[in-house]
Amino acid sequence: MEPNTQNRGTLTNKESFILSDLAKKNKNIFTIKDLKVYDGSAKKISYSLAKKKWILKLKRDLFAIVPLDVGTKGAGVYAVPNLVIPQYLVKKYYISYGSALNYHGFSEQLLREVFVAINKAKKPVTLIDSKITFIHLKNEKFFGIEKIKVKEKEVEIADKEKTIIDCLEKPQYCGGIEEVARAIYFNFEELDLNQLIEYGKKMNNSCVLKRLGYLLEKLKGITIKAGFAKNYCWLDPLGKQKGKYNNKWKIIINARINPPGWEH
Repeated sequence: MEPNTQNRGTLTNKESFILSDLAKKNKNIFTIKDLKVYDGSAKKISYSLAKKKWILKLKRDLFAIVPLDVGTKGAGVYAVPNLVIPQYLVKKYYISYGSALNYHGFSEQLLREVFVAINKAKKPVTLIDSKITFIHLKNEKFFGIEKIKVKEKEVEIADKEKTIIDCLEKPQYCGGIEEVARAIYFNFEELDLNQLIEYGKKMNNSCVLKRLGYLLEKLKGITIKAGFAKNYCWLDPLGKQKGKYNNKWKIIINARINPPGWEH
């Protein structure tokens, strides 16, 4: 499809007022419901503003105001950072897993998917150029969260240690257990070991501590003290359902963790 290179259309007085008022209210990303405050024919207004390229449609009934400094091409050349969008779709959330690994510089994976922890089940949302996947967590697992600024917008994201712990619990959302192991191996100096262990305990999931203990010993020669259940856990939940039993950590080794092979 050829890109639309036409310039923005001229706003009516009413459209100009609506965009200005939404911006004053810090609603640079807004819903069709927000438009209904100004006029009952919100669908018609959104269609007109999108056609004139003053707003960008992100998904059905969700739009972003295209800033003036983008230039005359407007929505034709504008993109909204995906990390900003989840807060407009759910109330309680934080960015984690592969998305947080990327943000913290712990992974070089190029992801078109944003992984978001929430406290209620919700189906994925498909945007123009990406997808937002929601992972349902219990409220007690909402900790280790920090606030960052993305395009002047506040975003909640897992801190470095919680990112690792979340990925150890659900490695399927970060590219697998090897990706977590790489993150620990290459970025260990940036991590607080005591915080990692404390977070691992707070997850109330013995498999997290078992994977953490095994990887720290394998990668860094560090042995942690942690009491956990005697049942065995898979090192990689996505791996083959067979492997070598590690009696110390009660882990079934079904993935190859080979740091020397990562150095090249």
